[in-house]
Amino acid sequence: MTNFKTTKYILSLIAMVWTLAVSADTPAAELQQVADRIGRASGITADFTLTSGGHSVNGSLKSQGKKFALLTPTSSTWYDGSSMTVYTSASREATIWTPSGSELAESNPLLYLGMAKNYNVASATGGKGEKVLVLTPRRRGGNVKSIRLTINASTMLPKAMEITAGGRRTTITIRKLNLGSKIDAGAFTFPKSRYPGVKITDLR
Repeated sequence: MTNFKTTKYILSLIAMVWTLAVSADTPAAELQQVADRIGRASGITADFTLTSGGHSVNGSLKSQGKKFALLTPTSSTWYDGSSMTVYTSASREATIWTPSGSELAESNPLLYLGMAKNYNVASATGGKGEKVLVLTPRRRGGNVKSIRLTINASTMLPKAMEITAGGRRTTITIRKLNLGSKIDAGAFTFPKSRYPGVKITDLR
């Protein structure tokens, strides 16, 4: 009887280990691993290239918790945790409003990684040393149709995101990513003094 109980216990342990091993390799678990790494970061800085409609632009990102600042030569966005300011270089106009969750993700694509529960996740073929995950929304009718996430298989950090939304495909290639940056608190607020003469529209 004792041997039976011992054998049963060992088999239960084997089954549990096997279940954990399998679940750790699922696309959803891999996405969660990436999201956890980004979510635990004390301060994120990144340099990236954004390509859409045949045009490319380089930019930079600073992020800490819910706050972020995303800067490019054509437009820049600041979010201080409650209000978002978007500055457009061509018109020299800045608009301030309280954004929705989807508007935040559209402005800072890294936020999509924290919305794993809203997406079905499947794996796809990637290059050497890469993992590729394809995210499709669980609910229909939204603006985002799919997200193709390329991950460094060694670090489990994002290398690129290809977002299909609103009939347009946008690719963000991350050229440099640091998760331990010290960021000044003022980095997430629109710096009015740097943009004299800019028209500001406050919709809050």
